[in-house]
Amino acid sequence: MTVNLYSVRDVHSGFGQVFTSQNDAVAIREFRLAISRKDNVMYSSPNDFDLMRLGSFDADLGTIEPCAPTIIANAYSIAKEFGDV
Repeated sequence: MTVNLYSVRDVHSGFGQVFTSQNDAVAIREFRLAISRKDNVMYSSPNDFDLMRLGSFDADLGTIEPCAPTIIANAYSIAKEFGDV
């Protein structure tokens, strides 16, 4: 089974912890949930955060295939959907 590798990039501190997700849609759903929490720094400073795809991980072979970091979603754009910015 292959999953994608993601990280949230903070413009002030760089990339956060790497996590896996089945695909971009599922990763965006998790990112959207994090942004919607008022106790999360992404809620109060959405301009500072992007969801980035970093590559993929093959769980059967234990191999990582990197890719150029790609912006999948921007916290500000998602926060606008909520009407919070």
